[in-house]
Amino acid sequence: MLSFDAMSYLYNLNPWWTYPSYTIPECAYPRRNAFAVIRNQLSLNLLISITGLRRTGKTTILKQLIADLLSTSEIASKSVMFFSFDQLLVNRNADLLTEIIDIYLERVVGKKIWELDSTVYIFLDEVQYVTDWQTVLKRYYDQTKKIKFLISGSASLQVREKAKESLAGRILTTDIGVLNFREYLRLRNSGIEIPAFSLEQCEVKGIAEIQASYSGKINGLFEDFLIRGQFPEVVTMGMSDEQAKQYIIDSVLMKILEIDIPTYFEVKRSEEIKNIFRIAAVETGNMVEFGTIARDVGISRNTVASYYLCMEKAFLMNLLYNFTRSARKQLRTMKKCYVASTNFSAMVSGMLPSISISSEVLGHYAETYAHNVLRGQFPALHFIRHREKEIDFIVPASGGNMLMEVKYSQRIDKHVIKNLLHFMNYFHVRQGIILTKDSVSRADYNQGELCNIPVWAL
Repeated sequence: MLSFDAMSYLYNLNPWWTYPSYTIPECAYPRRNAFAVIRNQLSLNLLISITGLRRTGKTTILKQLIADLLSTSEIASKSVMFFSFDQLLVNRNADLLTEIIDIYLERVVGKKIWELDSTVYIFLDEVQYVTDWQTVLKRYYDQTKKIKFLISGSASLQVREKAKESLAGRILTTDIGVLNFREYLRLRNSGIEIPAFSLEQCEVKGIAEIQASYSGKINGLFEDFLIRGQFPEVVTMGMSDEQAKQYIIDSVLMKILEIDIPTYFEVKRSEEIKNIFRIAAVETGNMVEFGTIARDVGISRNTVASYYLCMEKAFLMNLLYNFTRSARKQLRTMKKCYVASTNFSAMVSGMLPSISISSEVLGHYAETYAHNVLRGQFPALHFIRHREKEIDFIVPASGGNMLMEVKYSQRIDKHVIKNLLHFMNYFHVRQGIILTKDSVSRADYNQGELCNIPVWAL
């Protein structure tokens, strides 16, 4: 039996059962891009999982989905249940989850599972706290398709791996990353709406119009975004620089480095992995050599490599490999490291908007942001270094490789153009892209066309 009054707890978490006209506060928040993606998944006969870094708005999306369902007259208020395991101070185990679902069905909906004749929606927040949750949900899923489960989890890897154990073919997962710049502008109520931009078509007219209208304002906003504006609550709550720093370090980074990674990967020395992450964050966009880092910090190369693997699986960073035509060889070639949020780099480095930040550092942050956006669109992303020439990003594609270089400065020097044209010739493609600070243009060369587009337009 449960050690708390389950019915009272359920009714407190689901006020729309008692007050059908209740307005869910999260309705007033701007919707993240992922909302529409997940909303469209509700018609599928699959469990839906929302994972991602802490404090990226997963619970808010769940609440907005609930509000959207309740606005539909065909769905009764008691057909939607929300439960969070984040604050519950009891044993969070499979028996607890089973009993909560059964109590909801039998005492709120008023039906046994086999009696359900219409869909009920069960939202489970921070499900990673429940041991063996995946087995419980599989059992219900296999009994009926009249229960639609939507779950969220901050320990993304833990949720993903456990889903693979029992729910393969039954679950669809969406990862929620940090804000992109368009989302940041909406949360800031900036009044700036950046039009969609296709890298393949490279049509610059709409971006040029935005740049002309907001040239001074948009650069300042983008740099604020790079330094401290990639987490929803930092933006919406109007945090000061110091508050933002404390929030990002304490509520996101330390929770992952001190709790999630040590627990899931059984890392015994949390101080070591924190030091390794600090190096990765400060040097985002740089080449990574595990042996050099091992010598500098006084631990083995294998330990450094294992820490990077842990951080990558925990969605704190990504490794980007040098392009080769052999997939096997790529794993042995040079690699770069990019953190999942440039806010991490800024905060552990002590960078704040009130501090004058060098153009070189901002350049690394802009490159990291470009990597993170491109990685989400093109999983086969690489960089390429060949015969002492290098460009930042190459997307291998059947229709022709896309080649991109980030140059976050007022002027594009001839060396950047020469390198990009060299690789366009090498790969036999007729277009290259330079991701700039604020330059918007197209120019023709013998080797093809170069498109200059601000990195914030991605």
